[in-house]
Amino acid sequence: MVGVFALAVTLSLSPFVDYVYDRYFFSLETVLLPALISSAFGLVMYMVGWWLIVGTVGEKPESRAAMLWYVGIGLVAVIVVAYLLVIGVSLLNFGE
Repeated sequence: MVGVFALAVTLSLSPFVDYVYDRYFFSLETVLLPALISSAFGLVMYMVGWWLIVGTVGEKPESRAAMLWYVGIGLVAVIVVAYLLVIGVSLLNFGE
């Protein structure tokens, strides 16, 4: 579940990050930057989810209100990815 939510956050933020980068910050020297930014958000989502759901070494995970927020954000990200797939968002045509 944590991996799916992390991947969904990465995929749902990619078109937005690419759009902002292309419009305002494009440079041939930094073409990898949008992918790194989207991946960083996915990595943070994965680490927070692991900490909330699985816990750390020797820790028994407790039920927290933050878990509900995490699952809610993850489900919204999955829904956004499904929507983007249905409407056919392509990174090649976002400027049109």
